[in-house]
Amino acid sequence: MLPRRTVNPEAYELYLRGRYEWSKVSPEGVAKSIDYYEKALALDPGDARYSSGLADAYLLQVQVLGTLPQKEGMAKVKEYAKRALGADDSSPEAHTSMAIAVLFADWNWKEAEHHAQRAIQLNAGYSTAHLVYSVILATAGRTNEAIEQDHLAADLDPLSLIVNWNAASTYFYARRYDQALAQATHTVAMDPSSHLPHGAMARTYEETGRYQASLDILEQHLPVGDTENRAAVAALKQAFATHGTTGYWRTMLRFETAENPKNPKDKIRVAMIYLKLGDREKAFYWLERAYAEHAGDMIFINIEPCFDPIRADPRFQALVRKVGFPPPEA
Repeated sequence: MLPRRTVNPEAYELYLRGRYEWSKVSPEGVAKSIDYYEKALALDPGDARYSSGLADAYLLQVQVLGTLPQKEGMAKVKEYAKRALGADDSSPEAHTSMAIAVLFADWNWKEAEHHAQRAIQLNAGYSTAHLVYSVILATAGRTNEAIEQDHLAADLDPLSLIVNWNAASTYFYARRYDQALAQATHTVAMDPSSHLPHGAMARTYEETGRYQASLDILEQHLPVGDTENRAAVAALKQAFATHGTTGYWRTMLRFETAENPKNPKDKIRVAMIYLKLGDREKAFYWLERAYAEHAGDMIFINIEPCFDPIRADPRFQALVRKVGFPPPEA
């Protein structure tokens, strides 16, 4: 048996500070975590946890916070995940980072599951490994198994914002909307300032046709000084009151495409909106654009409730095959 590495106390303290900031899942917190991880890595380049921390932080910036462009960000995620595994192939943190990296970057469920299972085998007490495994299972359509992993992650780290938020998201994708709302409400109480659980609640209300409730949640969460977003919510409320769901979605489309109508940032969301407006052709156009750009969120289209009306369409089925989703389990 190889002797265990000696831990650099200063580097490890920086790493713990980074994990704390990362766990806030806020733009400021994740940026601070990167600074801590970089300092820790400079002090001890051989500790896989510090490279893994950077991979996890960049992943959040790309896929959750939207503060880092897809191509640039995922290159960094894979770079540091590989660096972590190269430093220590027995590191559960390294395998967890590689699992989520190959899922979002390569759409490779088989390899992602291998790394997640290996991470759990190495340390079943590492909550982030269960969190990542939940995402892998959910996007593969195995939502009941994903919920089990969410429970394990929450048992290990009950105060984790990202673990509890992800559990709400899994319930949403499983069409267990009441549980999604209850879990999101529980998560809001943990950090009332976080946009993640409020967004989960708003999205669940929206998908179940409770538009006023969705807008009320968003309005309650917005700071008083956030005049731009408060004006957007007011415009959506007015559109819904005047023109119903069509007015709501037309106004939502205007906001989603305002910055760059020919190249909106969230093409999958634009596809969803066109589908809500009854325009399948434009929905497929934007889904294909998202596929061509290798958008990370393509891994969710096969479980996204919004796409249920076109799931049987041969064009959607062809897209599912191109992405490479695992076949449904018997």
